[in-house]
Amino acid sequence: MEKKDYTINGEKNLMDTEALLKEDRTFVPVRFVSEGLGARVDWDSAVRTVYIDTREKGDTKGDTPRNGSIIEKYGYLVPNDTNITIAKSSNGIIETTLHISVLRLDFEKQIEDLVFAIESRFSKDIANEIEKHVRQKKSRWTHLPEKYIYVKETNQYIWIRESQTDSISIEVMVPGYVPDTSE
Repeated sequence: MEKKDYTINGEKNLMDTEALLKEDRTFVPVRFVSEGLGARVDWDSAVRTVYIDTREKGDTKGDTPRNGSIIEKYGYLVPNDTNITIAKSSNGIIETTLHISVLRLDFEKQIEDLVFAIESRFSKDIANEIEKHVRQKKSRWTHLPEKYIYVKETNQYIWIRESQTDSISIEVMVPGYVPDTSE
């Protein structure tokens, strides 16, 4: 306690702040614990967010933008250069709509940005389920059936609308609204 230096596996290091003992609990900086376990830690001051990356060194799959290149749009985090659209609704049923298109540049990046946005708002599992469904769309002529996904934690449905054209709309229902899925 009250020291900035520490040793891991015989290697001496220095924390940027001291550990703190408060009400019989020890508080240490998240950077110290994460880096001590081999993770990479980044701070994005633009969105006041800490990113802790536990992937193997050199693995860039799923890399997220850093250094202020992430923006918040209607409760979703997206890269500043995203080519997806997010729109707020005021109809009392749909909260937000996320929209991608196979005709826009770099459809693959649109899917990655969509997954990043959904994961920032809901969870990795929900984002993966949406990604799996959306990836069925291979061209503007590929039929994409509609799909409803229930998010238990927020009591919301996400509706991936049927697509017979170039665009895919993902509509997030307001919490508590139960769509009629009997058709």
